[in-house]
Amino acid sequence: MQIIDNINTLLGDDLKTVIARGSKLKIAASCFSIYAFEALKEQLESVESLEFIFTSPTFVPDEVTDRIRKERREFHIPKAERERSFYGSEFEIQLKNKLTQRAIAKECADWMRRKAVFRSNRGKAPMQQFACVQDGEPKAAYMPLHGFTAVDLGYQQGNAVSNFVNKLETFNGCILADSVGLGKTFTALAVIKYYELRNRSVLVLCPKKLADNWLNYNRNLKTNIFVKDRFNYDVLCHTDLQRTSGESYGIPLNRINWGNYDLVVIDESHNFRNNDVYKDRETRYQKLLNSVIREGVKTKVLMLSATPVNNRFNDLRNQLALAYEGDAGNLNSRLRTNKGIDEIFRRAQAAFNAWSTLPAEERTATAILNALNFDFFELLDSVTIARSRKHIETFYDTADIGDFPERRKPLSFHCQLTHRSDVIGFNEIFAQLSILKLAVYAPVSYILPSRLPKYEEIYDTEVSGGKGKLRQVDRERSLQALMTINLLKRLENSVEAFRLTLTKLKSNHLNTLAAITAFKETGTDAGFTDVASAFQYTDPDDDDLPDIDSAMIGGKIKIRLSDMDLPSWEYDLEQDLEVIDSLLTEMQKITPADDTKLQHLKTQIESKLASPINPGNKKVLIFTAFADTANYLYTHIADSFLAQRKLHTAKVTGSDTPKSTLKKTYDFQSLLTLFSPRSKEKAAILPDEPAEIDLLIGTDCISEGQNLQDCDYLINYDIHWNPVRIIQRFGRIDRIGSQNKSIQLVNYWPDITLDEYINLKERVENRMVIADVTATADDNILSPQSQDVSYRKEQLRRLQDEVIEMEDLKTGVNITDLGLNDFRMDLLNYVKQNGDLASVPNGMHAVVPSVVKNSFEVFFVDENALIACFDKDISEKLVKELAKAQPMRVVFRDSGFASDDLKINVEQVFRQMSPGTEVRAL
Repeated sequence: MQIIDNINTLLGDDLKTVIARGSKLKIAASCFSIYAFEALKEQLESVESLEFIFTSPTFVPDEVTDRIRKERREFHIPKAERERSFYGSEFEIQLKNKLTQRAIAKECADWMRRKAVFRSNRGKAPMQQFACVQDGEPKAAYMPLHGFTAVDLGYQQGNAVSNFVNKLETFNGCILADSVGLGKTFTALAVIKYYELRNRSVLVLCPKKLADNWLNYNRNLKTNIFVKDRFNYDVLCHTDLQRTSGESYGIPLNRINWGNYDLVVIDESHNFRNNDVYKDRETRYQKLLNSVIREGVKTKVLMLSATPVNNRFNDLRNQLALAYEGDAGNLNSRLRTNKGIDEIFRRAQAAFNAWSTLPAEERTATAILNALNFDFFELLDSVTIARSRKHIETFYDTADIGDFPERRKPLSFHCQLTHRSDVIGFNEIFAQLSILKLAVYAPVSYILPSRLPKYEEIYDTEVSGGKGKLRQVDRERSLQALMTINLLKRLENSVEAFRLTLTKLKSNHLNTLAAITAFKETGTDAGFTDVASAFQYTDPDDDDLPDIDSAMIGGKIKIRLSDMDLPSWEYDLEQDLEVIDSLLTEMQKITPADDTKLQHLKTQIESKLASPINPGNKKVLIFTAFADTANYLYTHIADSFLAQRKLHTAKVTGSDTPKSTLKKTYDFQSLLTLFSPRSKEKAAILPDEPAEIDLLIGTDCISEGQNLQDCDYLINYDIHWNPVRIIQRFGRIDRIGSQNKSIQLVNYWPDITLDEYINLKERVENRMVIADVTATADDNILSPQSQDVSYRKEQLRRLQDEVIEMEDLKTGVNITDLGLNDFRMDLLNYVKQNGDLASVPNGMHAVVPSVVKNSFEVFFVDENALIACFDKDISEKLVKELAKAQPMRVVFRDSGFASDDLKINVEQVFRQMSPGTEVRAL
C-alpha cells in the first residue's frame, strides 16, 4: 500500500505511470473536471474506455413533487457545484483564468464521445469514491477519491424544498396572495402535508362560512378527493379565538391547547389586518398572537388572502407581525434589506399617504410603485407569494392543464322592484331610509348629561396604547350607519330580504317601546342593553351581521332607563316605527308574481337553456348575498324548472341545511359535487347517483375556495358594494383548465343610475366617520375603513361592461404589483430555454466582445440592450453616435469624459436623441 498525499507524491503522476495503452479506467467520484482531462490527456487517449460514476445525483433531473422543484439538503458538494466543476472547480481558478476552456472542452468532448461513459447515482445512499485501472485484471486502485479534477490530481491546490416551505422555514411566515381562481386552498394543503409528514401539528383558522371547505379534506368522506393523503389538521373559526366554552367542530374550546400548533394556516388573513388595543378586552388578533403563536412550541404562520392590502400598508405589516411574533428583531436579522421592517413600512405608508392625496386619474398602481423604496419590494418578495391570472398566462406553460375560458361581455340588467304603479320605487325608498334615526341602536345618545360621566368611565375605551379614546356613543353612531347600509343592501338584493329585515326591525322597536311603557307604569327599571359593542369589529362589507337579539342577551353595556331622556328617545323611536310601518305596507303589496327581478331571472335562465353558450351545458350558478333571498329564489324556481325542464336545483347558504330537488338528502359538499361533477370528481365520489344538479343557488359561503368550473353561466342576483366580492364569485367558474370555451357573467343592478347609487352609499358610509383622533402618522386609528369611495365607483362602472381582474383595478393597490415574481419568472424561463445558469462555466464565456468606434473600445451587450464604454477622453462625437443606436442603457466611467461640460451634458444629449435610454456613470 502506498500513501499518496498530493504533496510528496501526486496522484496525477502515479496515474501517468500506471495507465497504459488499452487500460480500462473505472472511477467513482463526486465531480469531474476538464482540467483533469488536460493534465492526463496523453494517457487518457491511450485507454480503451473510461466508466465514470458521479457518486451523488449530477446532471439528472431533480425529484419533482406537485410540479414544484425540490432539492434535498447536501452537506458536502452541492449538486450545482458538482455540475459546475465539470468546467473547473473553485480551486482551479488559475487554470480558468488562462481562458483555455473552449479548446480543452472541445478536445474533452471528442474524447468522451469515443471512449467514456458517464453515469450518476440517483439515490440517496452513499457511495464509496475510488479509481481503478485494469489491464485484464485490476492493476491499481485508489481510494478514497474526492473527485476527478486537477486539484484532486495534485496539480492545483485550492429547490431545497418548495418556495413556500423555504419562506416558512427562513422567515417563520408567508402570505400566499394569489389572485382568485388560482387554487390557494390546494397550495396550502400541499404545505400542510409537508409538515404533517414531519409529525407537525397543524391548525387551520378560517371564517365560519369557509369551514366546510377545509373540513371536507380532513375527514373520511366520499367527497374528499384527498382521502388517501389522510390529512389530520384541526379546523377552527376566527371567532373561536375569543370563545372560552362550548365546542367547535368537535373540539372543546375550554380544553384546547392553543400553544401546541407547529403550523397555523390562516384563511382570509386580511381579517387580522387591525391590531387595535382595548383596555377592557383582548382582541381576536391579540388572542391569536399571544395564545397561539407566542405560547408553547415555535409556530409558523401561513396566511392566505387575495386582498392582504386593503387601503393601507399597515394592513400587511399587522399580518406579517403574526409571523415574527410582534418582535421586529426576529425578522430584521433574516432580511436582506438596509432598513428594519418597521422603518420600511413607515416609509411605505408615508409614500402611500402622499399617493392617496393625488387626483383619482393620477392615483394609479404605477404611481405608487415609483414612490416606494426597493427595500419594500425586497421585503414582500421575501415573505409573500402573489401570482395573477396574467402572470400564469405569461410565464407558465398551460398545455398540460388547459387555458382559461374566454370571457363574454357581461350582461347587465336594471330591474324595477315591481311593475305595479301603486308601489314606490328605489329612490323613494332610499329617501325614507335616509331619514331613519334608528334610535333603538343608540341609547347612550339619550342618557341625561348629568348621568353620562359614569357610563363614560365604565364603557369608553382607550385604543393604541392610550393615544386615543373610543367612546360608546361613537360605537352607536357606527352601528346606526351599519344598519342603514344593511337595509340598503337587502333592498338591492330582493324584496323578500328587505321585507324580512323590516319585520325584525319593527319587532325590536315595539319591544323597546313596550319596555319604556312598562317602566313608566310600574317604575320597574330592568335596564336596557346597548348592543353596539357586539358590532364594533364588523366590516361594512360583511353581509352576515351579528344577530341583534343574541347580542342583547348577556350584553355588557347596561343602561338604566331612569338615567335616560325617555321622552326624546320614545319620540324618535315612534318616528322610526312610523317609517318602518310605511315601508312594510309597500313591500307587502309585492307578491312573487309582481317581483320584476324574480320574473326576469326566470326568463334569463330559460334563455340560457334554450341557447347554451357551450354545447350541452345547462348549468347556471346564482349568487346572492343573503340566505333569506336564497331561500326565496329556491322556493320559486326549483319546482317549476323540475316540472318543466326536468332540471334539478340545489340551495346552499352556510347558515341552514342544504336543500335540493333530488330524492336523496345530500350535504353541502355532495351537492357541489353533483353540480360540478367533472371538477369535483363525481365519478369517484358519488358513482351511484345518476342525477346531476344544473341550477345552484348559493350565498358567498361558496364564493371562495370552490372549483365549480363545470358551470359556464354565473348570475349575480345582487351587486355587492365591494367589487372584489364580484370577482371572487366569478372565480368559481373562471378557472384554468375549464372544459368550457367561453363563460358568461350576468349582473343585476338597482334601477337607478350608478352615480345616484354611489352617492347614496357615500352619504351613508360617511355617517360612520367618528371623532378624529390624531394617534399616529399612519391613518385614523378608529376608522380603518377607507373614506374614499371614488375608486369603487370606477370599479363598479367597469363591471357593467367587462370582467375585471383585481390586479386591473388601477385605482387601487394590489399585492401582485409589489413583488418580484415577474422578474423571477423571466429568469426561470430563461433557464428553461438556455439551461441552468448555475452550471454555466465562468471565464471566457462571460466575456463580452468589444467593437472599436472612433478609436474607442465599446461593448455591446445583447444587441442594444446595454452599451458600455470605459475608455478615457470620450468625445462628444462618440456620445452622439451611441445615442443614435438608442440603447436601453448606456454606461460610462465617471472620469472618462474629455471635458466636464460633456460629463454634465451627456444626459441631455441622450434625452434629445434617445429619450428612452437610461444613462449611468460609474
